[in-house]
Amino acid sequence: MTPKHSSALRPCPLCGSDKKERYIDGRFGLENITPINDPSSIEFAWLKAHWGDEGKAAPRFPYAKCTGCEMIYAEVFPNDATLGALYAGLADNMEMIDESARSKTQLGYAHPLKSGVPSGGRYLEIGPDIGMFVHELKSIATLNQSNFTGYSFVEPNTAAHQALNDLPVNKPISISSDLSVDNVEGPFSMAILIHVLDHLAKPQEMLEGIAQKMLPDGKIMIVTHNQHSLIARLMGKFWPAYHAQHPQLYNKKTLKTALVSAGFGNVKIKSTRNHINLGGLLQMIGEVVGLRNLRFGILGKIQIAIPLGNILAIAQREH
Repeated sequence: MTPKHSSALRPCPLCGSDKKERYIDGRFGLENITPINDPSSIEFAWLKAHWGDEGKAAPRFPYAKCTGCEMIYAEVFPNDATLGALYAGLADNMEMIDESARSKTQLGYAHPLKSGVPSGGRYLEIGPDIGMFVHELKSIATLNQSNFTGYSFVEPNTAAHQALNDLPVNKPISISSDLSVDNVEGPFSMAILIHVLDHLAKPQEMLEGIAQKMLPDGKIMIVTHNQHSLIARLMGKFWPAYHAQHPQLYNKKTLKTALVSAGFGNVKIKSTRNHINLGGLLQMIGEVVGLRNLRFGILGKIQIAIPLGNILAIAQREH
């Protein structure tokens, strides 16, 4: 049975306005649903069971477009406590991509940070999974471990905590499951959010919280889907990023507005390329059209670098 439950709609997560227009309808009965923030409820159980579904099976809340700042956002969405429970133990949705290709993509994200960051602060990463990005930073001399007094991770997936604790960083490591930096030790000299900001129920609160604990000239790096990308425009409402896991979707304009509003400056945003094995790419396309468990043999192992509709932003904490 598809659960339904009506409730108040969200205001714009960027500017707070409630003036909006419908952008994309929901899917699978999620037009008027607010999942009950109670892990014993039928609504929660249903959403938990379908939270990781992709392609035609993916659940989707209705999206609105703010008529003020033009942010695209889901009109209803669970709170942070429920989000943590939904993501806990979630399978890796990039497991179809070879680890070497994923590593190359992460290294590409790291290169713009090679100018370095202020010393005397901690490294913060929200949603690090098993810490792949930390491994790639080790290859950049200006971002060696001596720059950081410790490593702070906010990761709701408790299954990843042991891997994070085992990272060879030779500095104190702290891990929080709460989607907040309120109780995370600072100050920070660097903050990393790779495909995280568009998953948070209150993204501006997260950015403002990071800014308050960041050293002057400290850097923040964000990678998100680009709602204005060519692939998004071509696929329309079938773009995979229109998914229940994404309460908002950014473009270059709205991402810059979010950073500046939170207290960051010197914002630079660019499109990115993903390294991906051909088999993984074709399997992702298959998921969109409802085909699963495809096999491509040796051709599937060929690696290519292509734009997949993502953007990377780097900004500095203003004095």
